[in-house]
Amino acid sequence: MVVLRARCAIVGPSTVGKTALLQVLASQGENFSAQYTKTNGMELVVKNIALPESDDSVELFLCDISGSDLYNDSLNRYLDGISALVVVYDVCNEASFNSCAKWIKDCRAALQRQNVQVLLVGNKTD
Repeated sequence: MVVLRARCAIVGPSTVGKTALLQVLASQGENFSAQYTKTNGMELVVKNIALPESDDSVELFLCDISGSDLYNDSLNRYLDGISALVVVYDVCNEASFNSCAKWIKDCRAALQRQNVQVLLVGNKTD
């Protein structure tokens, strides 16, 4: 049995639904909190994903990083070891979409590399 490990950061402006998205993913879609809770700094969730037709799995470390400007100075520390970046925006908020390029630029600068894989996610379509 092989266990692959990856660390993924979920970033974007405040109130775009990063934490709610992470909670739904971590709970197989069973847990959606209607209550808004602000993330302070970073929260970590570990998700184990079994690979079909094998005994292998992926242990995915999902880092929910606060969108608050208060934590911008800590971005380097939170992104340490990240192999992928999920940038989330609110589809009903154009300003949150427009900020995505800055989030990607800032994260790449903090990582000191340009080749990090980036996934852009539009949220709040409900």
